[in-house]
Amino acid sequence: MSIYYFKPKDFLLIPFLFIITGFAKGQNLQFFKASSVKPAKDTVSRSSEFYISGTIKGKENGSFVLRSEQKVLDTFPIINGKFVISGRCDYPELIFFKIIGDYYLYSFFVEHGDIKIFLDLDTHKFTAQGSRENDMKNHFNDMTESIITKLSEYYSKIDTAKSLADFDMYLKYSDSCLLVEKEFIQKLEKQIKERVYGYYLLSSINAALISYAYFDERKTLLDRLPDSIKNSPMGKEAYRYLNEDKASQEELAEKRKAYIFNLKDSSGKEYSLAQYKAKYILIDFWASWCVPCLKELPLLKKIYSIIKADDVIFISISVDRNRDDWIKALSKYEIPWLSLLSDKETVDKYRISSIPNKILISPGGDIIGSGLSISDVYSKLKDREF
Repeated sequence: MSIYYFKPKDFLLIPFLFIITGFAKGQNLQFFKASSVKPAKDTVSRSSEFYISGTIKGKENGSFVLRSEQKVLDTFPIINGKFVISGRCDYPELIFFKIIGDYYLYSFFVEHGDIKIFLDLDTHKFTAQGSRENDMKNHFNDMTESIITKLSEYYSKIDTAKSLADFDMYLKYSDSCLLVEKEFIQKLEKQIKERVYGYYLLSSINAALISYAYFDERKTLLDRLPDSIKNSPMGKEAYRYLNEDKASQEELAEKRKAYIFNLKDSSGKEYSLAQYKAKYILIDFWASWCVPCLKELPLLKKIYSIIKADDVIFISISVDRNRDDWIKALSKYEIPWLSLLSDKETVDKYRISSIPNKILISPGGDIIGSGLSISDVYSKLKDREF
């Protein structure tokens, strides 16, 4: 089962609960119809056509959307707990299924074949079967179920550690996650070694649970796939994601001058980065709607209380587009350091593509860390070793 916790936001998407990375652009798909009645012909005849029938337990009537990672592709009705869709596509695409009014996204492949979907809204159990890619994806999910279960447990422990501001617990389970992610990579290696090829491997290789620490392994796995998969739209997109991850890694090692922003606090007073010369500056990019950002806040406050020193400055920069939401969050979460509201130029200059994102600036004005984890922040500020 692939689940993605999704809520539309003004600025960025919240990172996911489990594993899933989608590549569908929606340009390959053409939908013919949506109804509750199955056509007389039970099977799809042409090689590019697909037929999707579904049952939703817990939703008699309503609607759902199919979407790519970037946009909604179309909206369809649910009648008496069932739906039917047909259409055509030239190649398999991984897309997302979402009940309107629910925050969960479920992934499956649209491709030639007779695809059957079942969703239980009480348990969030989702299955899509009856086509090659979906069946292979299901088999791989079964193979990795214990790994995902362990990761889910560790992520829960990490969230608990964040809420308790317990560093030892946080570090313990963060390290455990890395070890389990290695197991996931080994499962992928086994599939490729045995030539169990499929587009499902692309989304799995670039899955959210794979750490930046495993860039080389991911690159090797992609390179070993057949050209027909690597050169497909999904394959090219997988390489693009991988290259973006590599660029992020390189940025961590590359010192560059920090952009001198001029931003305002909640009272309208303007602050400039230039005010804080000869100091270490930790910038935390966040938003009022970003659940992972808020979960990290207790640990960040703990670091602040431990590190608190004249040569270290903490600054939170919100990417909220709604100023009122930002101000309410400041009051609710009582952030003890300087909080500013970002503008587009600041986000662009610091290359913020996801949040939370913590950036460390040296007393000389160089960016010496980007995309830092809580443990990175703590160790770097505690030891002041750069």
